Amino acid sequence: MSGPALSRLSATPVRHHCDSLRRLLAVACLLLAAGTVHADRIVLLVDNSGSMRINDVERLVPAGVNRFIQSLPPDTLVAVVSFDVRGRLIQPLTPAGQFDPVILDQLNYRGPWTDLALAVERGIYELRSPAPGRRDAVLMITDGIMDTGSPEGDLRAESWLANDLSTQMVNRDISMWVVALSEEADFRILDPITRVTGGNYHRAMTAEDVGTAMERIRDAILGDDPMAAPAPVERTQTVPATAPEAAPESIPSPPPRAEAPAATPIATERSVRGWLAATLILLGVSLLGWAIWRAMQLRRPLPTPAITPLEYFPDCYLVDIHGVTHQSTHPLPAKYNMITRLRQPPDDGIHYLQIFRRQIGRRHALIEYRDFSFWIIDQQSVNGTFLNDQRVTSETRLKHGDRLRFYKYEFEYCVSELELSNETLIADSTRT
Repeated sequence: MSGPALSRLSATPVRHHCDSLRRLLAVACLLLAAGTVHADRIVLLVDNSGSMRINDVERLVPAGVNRFIQSLPPDTLVAVVSFDVRGRLIQPLTPAGQFDPVILDQLNYRGPWTDLALAVERGIYELRSPAPGRRDAVLMITDGIMDTGSPEGDLRAESWLANDLSTQMVNRDISMWVVALSEEADFRILDPITRVTGGNYHRAMTAEDVGTAMERIRDAILGDDPMAAPAPVERTQTVPATAPEAAPESIPSPPPRAEAPAATPIATERSVRGWLAATLILLGVSLLGWAIWRAMQLRRPLPTPAITPLEYFPDCYLVDIHGVTHQSTHPLPAKYNMITRLRQPPDDGIHYLQIFRRQIGRRHALIEYRDFSFWIIDQQSVNGTFLNDQRVTSETRLKHGDRLRFYKYEFEYCVSELELSNETLIADSTRT
């Protein structure tokens, strides 16, 4: 692998730590704000892509949206945005008591793609007018992942959503809530944004569960959730039973000692939030220092080995058992070999083994060569990587004849030097 490619690969953990640090500091700032998440304006983002026809055959999502709106206070302003390759406003901000459910008939589930970033941007745009003293919320209902039609477009949309749009929602005090109808929904991107903005991520495995998830979100948004705010504390005033006796005139009475006022529940709650925010900020600063130190360590030039690894590079390959890739064997020619479903992977010096199935992740698993052997490393894939029917949870050395399975697609790991070791040599019968 070339030097720039190796530096980009090594710098990936540092970028992850920096992203986590930004989210951590944002959470600390939110803790210093008010404790309730009551919202007076809500924008619902409903997925209208073609995959919704599979996950919502009986069209239970529009019915759940209608019940959600009808259960809100009548003066709550509600807007509905239908999104696929773009976001389309089908109901502007209207009081919940005047909402017409016929508008939801425009959800036909015929959109070609799923652009989550454009949907969130349209929701923020509908809340553009300032509303002093009000809280705003965005509720997304989707079943898919970020899919704009090209890998480059997906990466740009994910970066826009995770950075600029989430920052806008934090600055404008907009909480985001998500109801996901499948395991393929992009939890990796949406869950951190909901937590940073003060919302939550709910997964409904069937369309029937959408109603339950939306009821929980409604209770949290309206402040009806008992876990959202502390219970009120009754304060009683203690009256002394008898008045103190007057001191004798000959002995002057000492001045009364001033007692410290009792802490109110509000002051106590603010103090706890302040200490918690300070702790999170201190932890974030520590992580930032560690990330800077780690980046400096990674920039140091690597020592040149006395013997190049290519002298000991074995001839290994994967055999496609079921022909899912339409290629019988896949050599492992590089130090890093990535299992992916991308049709046009980036040119970063990594060798990509492409399995064009939606169950395979963009970076599903990594086969790395080191210490004169190949190792399999799962990249936190959703559907899992398996070695001899055991799920891979840590770095594992591969041996000749091992069975690798990515979701349900099986491959056999082979070493050319050992390929003939299991064959029996037939002797010449003419010789004694």
